[in-house]
Amino acid sequence: MPRKKSVNRYTLKIYPNRMARTAYRVIEIDGSENLDKLCDVILFHFDFSFEHMYEFSLDGRLYTDDTIICDSDEGQATTDRVTIDQLGLAKGSKFWFHYDFGDDWVFAITVQKVTSADAPEKPKLLRGKGEVEQYPEWDDDDEDWEDEEG
Repeated sequence: MPRKKSVNRYTLKIYPNRMARTAYRVIEIDGSENLDKLCDVILFHFDFSFEHMYEFSLDGRLYTDDTIICDSDEGQATTDRVTIDQLGLAKGSKFWFHYDFGDDWVFAITVQKVTSADAPEKPKLLRGKGEVEQYPEWDDDDEDWEDEEG
């Protein structure tokens, strides 16, 4: 009888840059998931809208040819084709998720644990702390910028 192939399962602590103690989420996700799925999970658990470009960086530098971006015309690796397993992560590894290139949200991601599972599972939130407002300066009473020009 063929042996079942195990699945790597990653426990990741994710927090907005400089907010490690005040706002974070700890999630568990399979290594077979691509980076688009990881983006979806992060945005969902921080209650962010999903309407901007993003990239993942393994070296902490943003906007470089070494990042993995959501859309690229330049032959660069893209988030829909790269899985978490392909990043070569181990316990203690750190990488970054850069979302919304206008507002420049940077989330630090630290691998807390890598385990094996017998079968794939859906990503899940293990714990979280604090809230983050995606558009803290947005005021519904402000006039639309287009109105200010006319």
